[in-house]
Amino acid sequence: MKSSTINSDLPRLRYRKQRQHKKIVRFFVLLISVLALSFLSYKTLRFLIPLIGSLQIFQYKNAIVSPTEHISEEELKKLMGKLSGNLFHLDLDAIQASIKKNPWVLEAKVSRIFPDRIRVDITEKKAAALLSMDRDGLYFLDPSGKKIAPLRPSDHSGFPVISGLNPVEVEKGDLILKAYELIQLYESKSFLKNLSISEVAYKEGIGYMVFTRHPVFEIRLGQDYWDEKFYRLEKVLQDLSQKLLVPQFIDLNFSKKVVVKLSK
Repeated sequence: MKSSTINSDLPRLRYRKQRQHKKIVRFFVLLISVLALSFLSYKTLRFLIPLIGSLQIFQYKNAIVSPTEHISEEELKKLMGKLSGNLFHLDLDAIQASIKKNPWVLEAKVSRIFPDRIRVDITEKKAAALLSMDRDGLYFLDPSGKKIAPLRPSDHSGFPVISGLNPVEVEKGDLILKAYELIQLYESKSFLKNLSISEVAYKEGIGYMVFTRHPVFEIRLGQDYWDEKFYRLEKVLQDLSQKLLVPQFIDLNFSKKVVVKLSK
């Protein structure tokens, strides 16, 4: 029974191999033809291009796309739209422009993979912080201080939040960049980097306030002299740590003293 089953499958296997061999031969013949097109006259090209366009082997089948952290494969394919027809006739520039409509896309490259596919490579924007916009919720910010896209429930939200800015201040961006400078300086201090920043709030007349993540307390830093203030802050926090005390509020906006309110 087994030998008869094997023998009956042999013609089918031979047929499949022959078809595969024919496809490979046809593909290489067509590929050589395409490469030779650049050496042909304009009239010949006008004749051959429609002929190649009608060949079934070059009919578009699918796209190779790689999802990123904030852009799913489904979202990418939706932006590309329903593609069909000959691979040579697909407008790659139009597909690329459509993909770039996603706010997370920094760069997009669309290329043909012969005989019947396209490839989409995405470079995603990098997030540096989150912006709190009151009624508008939270937005991701890029390293230049520009808004990228709203925070979604599925997004990673471990970035520090920048709050207290009005729309005009957000558009100008200088206060956001100054908040970045504050965060970078804070995290460069050996003792402070273990107390990660949850939020940097700005208030006109007071300046910047930092809220730590764990334990939670507020640090008032004002507008300037941050390096000097962080030096004094480290000394205060080291002293509190040795005494097993946790602050609720620390105000560094005084030249000769530090105001500390302890947590209950």
